[in-house]
Amino acid sequence: MDFDSDRDDLVGKINMNDGCSLISLAAAREVAKLLDIGDGYLPSAFQGRIGSAKGLWIVESDEYHFNGTPRSDEGFWIKVDPSQWKYTPNLDNTVDTDGDQATFEVCKWSKPLRSHYLNKQLLPILGEGGVAPQILAGLINEGIANEAAELITAMQSLIGFRKWNGDKNPTIKQRARDGDVKMLGGLPASTAERINLLLEVRH
Repeated sequence: MDFDSDRDDLVGKINMNDGCSLISLAAAREVAKLLDIGDGYLPSAFQGRIGSAKGLWIVESDEYHFNGTPRSDEGFWIKVDPSQWKYTPNLDNTVDTDGDQATFEVCKWSKPLRSHYLNKQLLPILGEGGVAPQILAGLINEGIANEAAELITAMQSLIGFRKWNGDKNPTIKQRARDGDVKMLGGLPASTAERINLLLEVRH
């Protein structure tokens, strides 16, 4: 493992990689393999810890990697930046390969891009980023129309509506936490459970 401890280049400058460092492509591929992520997907970053360090490790890459051919001198390494240390380790630019100090523990990793809902927290950020209000309005209207069309289609059958309700309002975790379905005035307390009950009664 490679510990970067020389930060003289940051004197008088703003540190823009606080808590972040790099992991080689070869090491990242091995981590992804051990995690059994599958489908040939390689995350671009891992959140985790190694030894006394915690933070984000970004997969090192350059133009040679984009065609699927790694550099011949790539190597197998994980760099640790001093900003990631939770306490200063007693190291001499190396990590003892014995024991847990050399284990790279992964908490989360980057996921492929996917569509998601706009939310109130994101809208001001998009506005500050220069996204025109009419574009945001168009996206919101499009999302509402898609949701309405999906709901209308689901309501054509009891089974379809029950599936829609389950997809939009998962109740299994809540039931597991409560140990039962909470009731209020003879009906389930949650709207999702009320829908399920009424659909079952009608069925």
